[in-house]
Amino acid sequence: MTARNGPTEKSIDASRRRFARLARALFGVIAFALSLVCFFVSVDTAFKLAQHSLLPQGPPAISPYLVALSGAVLLSFAVGQAIMFFHVGGDQREDARLWAQLSRPERSARMSALDSKAIWAFRSWMGSTFIAIVALHAITWEPLTQSLLSLQVEAIALVAGTVAIAAFGLRWFKVIRPRDADSAAPEKWISTRRWILQAQPTSFAVLAILWIVGLVAAATVARGFLTARPVILVCILQAFAAAAILWGALTATLYEWRLRGKPAPVLRLLREQDYPLLFTGMLDFAQPLAESTRNAAWVAELQATYWVYGRWPWRTWFTVAAPVSISRDAKSGAFRLPVDALPPPPSPLLSWSIRIQRGNRKNEALYFTLPQEAVYLEEFAVE
Repeated sequence: MTARNGPTEKSIDASRRRFARLARALFGVIAFALSLVCFFVSVDTAFKLAQHSLLPQGPPAISPYLVALSGAVLLSFAVGQAIMFFHVGGDQREDARLWAQLSRPERSARMSALDSKAIWAFRSWMGSTFIAIVALHAITWEPLTQSLLSLQVEAIALVAGTVAIAAFGLRWFKVIRPRDADSAAPEKWISTRRWILQAQPTSFAVLAILWIVGLVAAATVARGFLTARPVILVCILQAFAAAAILWGALTATLYEWRLRGKPAPVLRLLREQDYPLLFTGMLDFAQPLAESTRNAAWVAELQATYWVYGRWPWRTWFTVAAPVSISRDAKSGAFRLPVDALPPPPSPLLSWSIRIQRGNRKNEALYFTLPQEAVYLEEFAVE
């Protein structure tokens, strides 16, 4: 029975791999075709806008840029599918069962494939975005300049968006390498198995960008509704987007304002075991928690995210959660995070952190960035 079932299972796995490769190729071709359509529509709309002396009021003025950005995203998706189709392991499923069957060199090769996908997808996204924005600015140069001189909201929004995208692209276009264990700050690098970490606040630059983008989007929507013939559907869609951005900026600002002038919570982290990984954390609050806060369900989550544009396929592998026990005096909290499965190999794109929140309040979560040596202690010891 075993001899008979062997070829059948192999043939089923081979057919699944062929189907996966075919689906990947099909999705990549469709995304590439849709990206070309988006670029064509954006350029055609820009030529129509160039026939006027000023940009129109409301969302129609920035619609070619939004369509071009959608095309850039689709193009980066097509590039990622092509890399995974031709690269090592691109024809296999991306799940935990596959990872358990791979050897150490095969896992490293697959990690290299994912890194290559993330890097070149990001570079293709930013490159196509830069080219599209420059081309659209060149086409609509005269109405854009005249609208900017007359302090039109749409022109200011386009210029501000261009500056924000350029700053983001120049910041992340190069792959940022993780720091070595020797270069870590002494107050954070305590010993080989103990660390003292401080919560990372939301930066002022991020809050400023959220407010600027949200207010400009809201002003553009308001002007769009005040035109003689407003495009209701486009205005409503952009109104929802502006409301979401403003809400996120408001909640983040209020949370950071409440923490202003107060000492940040400190996380004392201990790595107890190597296989499986076991972390014990002690969270020291700056001040005792309120009665309603201490009775909430606190959760600590170990997670890993890419530093650049891309997505890690095994999301359940590096997202490990555990409850946080609050002390009786409400001045500290303790948790234990066991990582049963082996973490992925070290990657220049992978950043590890611990997020601690109460209930579902993600906007008020505490973020603690982990040094690379906290997860890859064996690799650093060998080097």
